[in-house]
Amino acid sequence: GRALAPAGAPRALWNWRGFAAGDGGSANASSAGEGAATGAGEAAAAAPDAAAEAEGATAEGEGAPEGGSTEKDDAIAALEAKIVELTKAEEESKKMLLLTLADMENLRERTRRDKDTAQKFAIQGFAKDMLDVADNLQRAAATVTAAEPTPASEGDAPPEAKLLESLHEGVAITEKQLSNVFRKYNVSRFEPQPGDAFDANTASALFQIPAPEGVEAGQVAVCTKAGYLLHERVLRPAEVGVAI
Repeated sequence: GRALAPAGAPRALWNWRGFAAGDGGSANASSAGEGAATGAGEAAAAAPDAAAEAEGATAEGEGAPEGGSTEKDDAIAALEAKIVELTKAEEESKKMLLLTLADMENLRERTRRDKDTAQKFAIQGFAKDMLDVADNLQRAAATVTAAEPTPASEGDAPPEAKLLESLHEGVAITEKQLSNVFRKYNVSRFEPQPGDAFDANTASALFQIPAPEGVEAGQVAVCTKAGYLLHERVLRPAEVGVAI
């Protein structure tokens, strides 16, 4: 049932249907040519669009670095501003620290000074109250001395005189002991003399009198009560009369 090829025709050009393979090949070739032409046309039509897209991408690519550079500059400026702010805060902190250290040092010095002062003048109230006792002992010793019997009349002195002499010795010893206690605690007695310059810081002027011989106006003329010092502080001012 196979068709016979015409005489003189190449056997390979006939297929089992009896048609020449060359015709089919021509048809196929023609179809392939038409497809290639169509593809070339479409490619030619798509080329402008691809070129336009490429140009847009290039433009976007060229614009991107400019945007990135702006963001980078903004970030650097923000960091520089932050550095300036932190540097200023650090300087303020150092300043506050130095001021705090100075205040603490002043506080320690003031506390130490107050402590020394408190210890030094702790007995001020007690010592001031004892000044009247010292004054009375001095007055008693001076009074007894005036009535003391003379050595020439000692053998004929009555018993009262001997008792008075013993009292005088006791008062003198007591006064001396009190003076030693005052000296031990830096309580010192001072008594301005006539002709000394009047010092309102250590003496209190109770009255004025005509200037005695050798005393100028404004100087101390007489001292009626001695003054006392506790260390360098006036415990009681001396009472004086000033010459005019």
